[in-house]
Amino acid sequence: MKRTSIVSLILFFSVLSFAQVKEDASPYNFSAGIRVGFLNAGTAKYFLLERIAIEAIAGINLLNKGPQASLLIEYHHPHIFQIDNLYLFYGGGISTGYKTGRTIDEKTGITYNYAYGHFSTEGIFGFEYNFTELIDFPIAASSDLKPAIEIYPYVRPSLVSGAISIRYIVK
Repeated sequence: MKRTSIVSLILFFSVLSFAQVKEDASPYNFSAGIRVGFLNAGTAKYFLLERIAIEAIAGINLLNKGPQASLLIEYHHPHIFQIDNLYLFYGGGISTGYKTGRTIDEKTGITYNYAYGHFSTEGIFGFEYNFTELIDFPIAASSDLKPAIEIYPYVRPSLVSGAISIRYIVK
């Protein structure tokens, strides 16, 4: 568990150290908007380099019935399927949140309530389309899948969550 946390932090700060080397060829500098799916949230994305972005997501997880926040590093491939302004992106990062719910003991039939904080590593894979040139309005829309592995308090895979995001682009 400590090893995964240390590796995640080293990766994050390694990419963050390149923040001053921003190139003009990235699709945009910054965008912010909403994300709808298993995690209804606010989302913000900032490009550090031409193809490398940091995305922050914070909101309410509908499955876990609690707040969740994620910080992801994403790599973007432009012109997927020979379509201008369509980007394939993938990456990973960390998330933390709070889970609440109920469970039933199968032997006794007693219902127990639970609530606990958790820490996870996440992956992300999806597509993003920048509508700025098409409709002359600075909007980007994306669809993605986020698999996760919970590493605290239990080590176990988490459900793959999917979402659609719409962001306003700030040049």
